[in-house]
Amino acid sequence: MLTTETTVERRPTAVRVQLWGSSSCPQVVTGSRLEEPRRLLVWTEHDGGNDGACTADLAPTSSTVPLPEELKDVDKLEVVVIHLDEQDVGVVGSVHRLR
Repeated sequence: MLTTETTVERRPTAVRVQLWGSSSCPQVVTGSRLEEPRRLLVWTEHDGGNDGACTADLAPTSSTVPLPEELKDVDKLEVVVIHLDEQDVGVVGSVHRLR
C-alpha cells in the first residue's frame, strides 16, 4: 500500500525522501542517479513483508539520498520519485522542484 504523500526536503549534500505506506512493508529508496544537469531520479520499492502480507496501516518512512557532486550547488533541483513494483516496472510517483 502506497499513498501519494511523498515529501522531498533538500539538505546541503543530500535530499530526504519521506514516503507513507504500510509499516510492515515500507516503501524505501533503493537507488538514485543523475539524469540531467538539474534532475535526480530516485527509485523506491517495498521492503520486507511477511510473505507478501502487509498491514493496512499508514506510517512514514524516511530515506536520505546523497546528492551527486554535480547537483550539490544546483539551483532549482528537480527530484523525480519512481515507484518500482514486483516486476521492476516503474511508475512516476511525484516530481519535486527544490531550491
